[in-house]
Amino acid sequence: MNLTVMIPSYGELLIKSGQKVDFTTPFVRSSQARRVALPVSAMMKSSPNNIFRMIKKGMGDSVGKGDLLAEQKSLFATKQYFSDVQGTIVHIDHEHGTVTIEEKTGNNDTLNCFFTGEVVDIDPQKITLKVQKSHPIALATKARHNGGSVYYLKDTATEYTEDDIVNSYVIAETIDQIQLAKLETLGAHGIILPKKHHGSDALDNLILQDEQDYQHLMTHQFPYVLVDPSLDTLIFYS
Repeated sequence: MNLTVMIPSYGELLIKSGQKVDFTTPFVRSSQARRVALPVSAMMKSSPNNIFRMIKKGMGDSVGKGDLLAEQKSLFATKQYFSDVQGTIVHIDHEHGTVTIEEKTGNNDTLNCFFTGEVVDIDPQKITLKVQKSHPIALATKARHNGGSVYYLKDTATEYTEDDIVNSYVIAETIDQIQLAKLETLGAHGIILPKKHHGSDALDNLILQDEQDYQHLMTHQFPYVLVDPSLDTLIFYS
């Protein structure tokens, strides 16, 4: 049985075909960046409209610290502007005479896999994941692309710990505000309910389209779930 997992549009993919992955496996690494607008025309004491005559590099070009970024020659002198920022040119503004450079900060964020199984195939947009079995269930609400383990909360008297809840989706028939606050504190991804409920802004609030699916889930108790926002579907699997 195969599942499809979409690849985020940012960052460097860290998994490969044939690899077995779980929630501790690094998935995507993204580098943080900041954008710096350099006042080229002002520093060159020239009209902003002349920036394309002065600029020595174009959109998408890499720039290093100390690189010649702009130059203006006249009969008596040559003015030059050297970049003090390293990065990539992402915008040249002829109205303000600025050149915007996207600079990598060097801080990398790594997102772990929100799914578990064996990677069968990878293409530029999606991953094909091999699992034992799966069961899709329609949602009545919109959701973001995510996934995790599943914790089945049978009643309000059930005791649970952080190890049970962290990075999990909690399925319950009903839930109160005290439990919601506790689940947030323990690091739950979200809650899955058969009926619309006043949820929490900090958690994903997922409502099943068919209330009868709740009993099916409580009976079979799949250990994992993948949230597919393109189809507004929860895919439970093992």
